[in-house]
Amino acid sequence: MNLALVKNFGPASIIDGLRGVSFTFSDSLDILFVAILIYAVLKLVSETRSFPVIFGISTVFVFYGLATVLNLTLTRNIIQSFLSIFLILIVVIFQNEFRRFLTYFNLAPRFSKKMLPSHVILETLAETVGYFAKKKTGALLVFPGKEAIDQHLSGGYDLDGEISAPLIVSIFDESTPGHDGAIVIKGNRLSKFGVHLPLAKNIESLHGYGTRHRAALGLSERSDALIVVISEERGTISIAEQGRLRNLKDEDELEKIVKRFYRVKFPRQDISYLAALGAKNIALVFFTLVLSIGIWVYQNQNSPIVQKNFVIPLEFQNVPPLFIVNDAVPEEVVLTLEARGGNFQDLNADEIRVPIDLTNARTGWRQFLIDKEKIKVPFNFTLVKVDPEKVSLQIAKKEVETSSQLKARP
Repeated sequence: MNLALVKNFGPASIIDGLRGVSFTFSDSLDILFVAILIYAVLKLVSETRSFPVIFGISTVFVFYGLATVLNLTLTRNIIQSFLSIFLILIVVIFQNEFRRFLTYFNLAPRFSKKMLPSHVILETLAETVGYFAKKKTGALLVFPGKEAIDQHLSGGYDLDGEISAPLIVSIFDESTPGHDGAIVIKGNRLSKFGVHLPLAKNIESLHGYGTRHRAALGLSERSDALIVVISEERGTISIAEQGRLRNLKDEDELEKIVKRFYRVKFPRQDISYLAALGAKNIALVFFTLVLSIGIWVYQNQNSPIVQKNFVIPLEFQNVPPLFIVNDAVPEEVVLTLEARGGNFQDLNADEIRVPIDLTNARTGWRQFLIDKEKIKVPFNFTLVKVDPEKVSLQIAKKEVETSSQLKARP
């Protein structure tokens, strides 16, 4: 074991590593974007109840990190040999979570206008569900959240009808073709009926429940929707949300839960909401920021800021119509750029421009000062030096042929 490495690994070494480090605007954006990604992953993990598995995976990576830091060659090599298979297993196990993670960043539904059900509609739905419970009529009602659910639905019929008790009762009548499916409610409209939901994979928690409950739980595992189930055998009312299934007392409790669901999923976007959201998730936000800064520090220590030189040709702009540049001394300049070592790997030198403005040019040999402010370099690079800072250009008038010369041309 490398004892010197262990001794120097700690907060003091991190602080020493940060001394003299330049922090740019792009670095702050980098940390912010990483924090957003980490926050989204943690929120998704908490909603899908996959934290134990994530914790186990994180433990493996922690051991790998410690093996790297402490120079435990045998441990590191063993973990490395299983990493490729391990990553494939992660993708297979969390394929639904990966799909939800990608749809989480679909901004279109978040900015689209949400039609929320009115108080009257919620009362109508609650009363209808209570009626089904008393009559022991099996039914499934789906209330979509922020995430799209169409990819999880199969079959069914488009309706887009105004919600009413007679309409819902007629749909779940045993003599109708769509009574075995579910209805999808969007705002005050009944969007679809007779649709089939994906079945839950975790059937251990469904002992004593039927197919409707398994279908409701299945959709709640794959999306943030709220699904209401009325049991045909027991006449009980249940809800499935975030992969959990629980029974309700009566339709009054259901109405409160649906109101809470819409209040949480589609809150009023004002200052008070943002303040409440920040206060509620302050610990998670703080953790993601600290973790993002720690990742940035680690990456910064392994990718220090360096300087490199690039030979860039001159680019003449705004040349007067009757003028031409016959010669330039020098024809190229050397630019010294500063950035982290890893950034230079993706740098394309053709993107760099060194323009010379010839708007006020005159004939003869003239000197022009290179304006650093007009040199175009990628935003995450800093221009340190231009060599030389002046160039000499020979500017002459273009030869314009007279009409007689044009006629004499064979």
